[in-house]
Amino acid sequence: MIVFVLITLTIFNSTNFNTGSSLFRNPVTAIGFDAVINNPANLGLMQSPKYSLRLLTFEGSFVNTLLNLELYNKYFGTDSAIGNELKREFFSQVPEFGIQADGDLHLGALDFSYQKFGFAFRRVYLGAVRMPRELIDLILFGNELYRTYHLNNFSFDYMIYNSFNFAFALPVIQRKDRLGTIGIGLKFLLGEKAQITKQALGNFYSNEYFMDGKIDWIRTTASGGYGLGVDLGGTYDIGRYRFGLAILNCSPGIIWAKNLKTRQMLIMIDSFSVYRAVKTKSLDSVFKKQDTVFVIKSFRTLIPIYLTLGAGWKFDNSGSILSLVYEQNLVTTKFSTFVPKFSLDLKWNLLQAVIINPNIAIGGREGIAFALGLSKNIKRLLISVGLECMKSLSITKARGLKFGLSLGVIP
Repeated sequence: MIVFVLITLTIFNSTNFNTGSSLFRNPVTAIGFDAVINNPANLGLMQSPKYSLRLLTFEGSFVNTLLNLELYNKYFGTDSAIGNELKREFFSQVPEFGIQADGDLHLGALDFSYQKFGFAFRRVYLGAVRMPRELIDLILFGNELYRTYHLNNFSFDYMIYNSFNFAFALPVIQRKDRLGTIGIGLKFLLGEKAQITKQALGNFYSNEYFMDGKIDWIRTTASGGYGLGVDLGGTYDIGRYRFGLAILNCSPGIIWAKNLKTRQMLIMIDSFSVYRAVKTKSLDSVFKKQDTVFVIKSFRTLIPIYLTLGAGWKFDNSGSILSLVYEQNLVTTKFSTFVPKFSLDLKWNLLQAVIINPNIAIGGREGIAFALGLSKNIKRLLISVGLECMKSLSITKARGLKFGLSLGVIP
């Protein structure tokens, strides 16, 4: 179960430009430069400003399946050694598949919108690590004689790429109280580096006489690639209601074409014993490490493709809106989940001076989530800060954090 708390501080000019934290995707409320990333059709809305500019943006997250501040303080936050009882208590909480952690970092600069056009740049870092349960057992309790430890399915994967996003909106329905828009975004993807695990096998055995073990890790690597993608969106405004649909990152992925290699790291422990090490006066015949590199043809890595659906109610004339959003990832990748997410998001422009932005979500990486935002108007400077605590209502029990910061200007 994941519950997050989001605190957002926004400073901007007195206006109805109702922006909030970009830590979650909302095809209904995103306008201005936020629409370029979340729903290009919203660039055609009447509420979207004539122009908007975000100078820079920073968003990062890290989440894992076990560790949090409370567990760390209980088991590792003391100077004294951890007893076997505490170790067993800690180990009982490790999932059957082990510990999995993933993180991402999004850096952006010079996002802007002008009338029905927009542009956004993102430099994206994605990473995922997996540690099998029996490896954690071996680390905590040491080797148990006559037992074979299976250390399979470990991994360390990452991908770095740049995304240049261009978006355009076109009104298709224009009536007195109705407005329908469609939008399209084109993105050019430039891959920088990638490593994807293809096979990870390992075992370890010991008795009172010797130890045997083997690690066989095969992964593909590259340092240059390219790709194209499309964002599609549609929005329909009727009276005080708004409906939005967006399909983001429609792309076959990044095709890697430079420095293509398959790397195999093979580590073997062959009948190690202290007697043998002393007798031979060398460990070369006991510990062996072999690194093999193969040149391969180009390969492709997928990026997450998101479907978002939303419905909103505009309950005042100041840009305030209450929306319900459904989000679903459409492809399997190392860096995303198939679990759908539902969220209820409120952006309330109170007296056109303070925007209160609570959000509650169920599913996705968050599981069960609560968000709270605060925005305030000061001249033409727009500063946004977001903090997300994941997998618990309490920050001490949170198993992940997400943080966002952006600086921009608006009319």
